[in-house]
Amino acid sequence: MTGERWGRVVWLVGLAILLAAPFIGLYPIFMMKALCYAIFACAFNLLLGYTGLLSFGHAAFMGSAAYATGWLVR
Repeated sequence: MTGERWGRVVWLVGLAILLAAPFIGLYPIFMMKALCYAIFACAFNLLLGYTGLLSFGHAAFMGSAAYATGWLVR
């Protein structure tokens, strides 16, 4: 398989898993957490990949949102 075709297959499998997730019994909260961490990982990858700089600025937003959510839920 070529690289482009392999990438397309991976995207289709990922999309199929995301579309089937509610019907196969995956917990919605687990899916939300997984997708939030995926977005965080993509931002971290872009930051390190293109600039080569390590910054925890975006981690501060995620941490403060988690703290505020936990405090409000309590």
